[in-house]
Amino acid sequence: MITFATVTSRGYIDQAAGLILNLREYYPSAEIVVCALDVDTQRAFEVVADANVTCIAAAEVWGPDCWRNISSRMSVPERAFASKSALVAWAVETRNRPVLLLDSDLLFLARTDDMIESLQHHPLLLVPGRHPWDAWRKTANFGLFSAGIIGVAPSAVSMARSWRAMCFEACMATSLSGLYYEQKYLDYFVSVDGLKIFNDPGINVSQTLLKLLGPRRNEDGSWQVTGGTPLRIYHASRSTDEEFELAKIKVEYNRRGLAAFGLAEKLAPREQKTGSRVGLAALVRLVRIGSGLEGISNLLDRMSRGLITLHRVLTLNDGTLRARIHEAYRVRSRLQTSLERAAYPNADLDSDKR
Repeated sequence: MITFATVTSRGYIDQAAGLILNLREYYPSAEIVVCALDVDTQRAFEVVADANVTCIAAAEVWGPDCWRNISSRMSVPERAFASKSALVAWAVETRNRPVLLLDSDLLFLARTDDMIESLQHHPLLLVPGRHPWDAWRKTANFGLFSAGIIGVAPSAVSMARSWRAMCFEACMATSLSGLYYEQKYLDYFVSVDGLKIFNDPGINVSQTLLKLLGPRRNEDGSWQVTGGTPLRIYHASRSTDEEFELAKIKVEYNRRGLAAFGLAEKLAPREQKTGSRVGLAALVRLVRIGSGLEGISNLLDRMSRGLITLHRVLTLNDGTLRARIHEAYRVRSRLQTSLERAAYPNADLDSDKR
């Protein structure tokens, strides 16, 4: 048996409804747990006419004290990222069976029995992010694996609890403090004994991988990627081209899901409303203080690297000071570009600003 689990909020009610309807085509009786981040979402999914759909409030999977705490210091997207870990831990603890955590914007095109079956023999299943090598800076911030699909068996409950603790501390990209979004923390679990890395190129195909994987529809209506591997899960993430055929199919599932579960009238615009009735919070958003603080954080990150380099240049004994300055601040950039062009001849390196 398997429990599917997903986290959603008022702006993604349609995505979660589409996922439920989509999953029901392949797994008619499996339990699906929806973690609601807000009251509107909880009210919507509590009345879904499906005995095997369970709606649970984020405050319950976290515990009221932890949820109140993160609601005071995390944005709505950060709460959603962090709550994936709490949902997995809660589901494994309460169900005592394998859990497959899914982003609500996934589209299933076929059954994934082999993935589910692997959790009978492996405690943890992770799906590679498949960022190309030339995007290593992105990988450094966002990790080796995708948080859109994660499988956890009861024997890995300690991993789920550890992930929850990491995400509770922070779900933000502040590499100076060693803190990241929930996805990057998954890198730490490569040491889990028996880890299954599900390296199937037809699983979790997203917009950023279309050029690499070249998905196409077969004559029988099925899909495949380059090399003939069946495309079984498409990830319609925020960067998705709305005109892409699979993106349109996902939108249609969303529409049908809302209608099937009577949720159309509960659909809210995709916007974050948290704190809109609090004067100071509204003012902060209006003057974009948050963006300014993020900019300062990024500047400090660059400054720290620059200061370390300057310290090396000033204190090393190799060559003259003038020669070291020339090498560090003029020659290094040219050499770096040359090495990257040799390593990634087909990449658009000019767009990767440091």
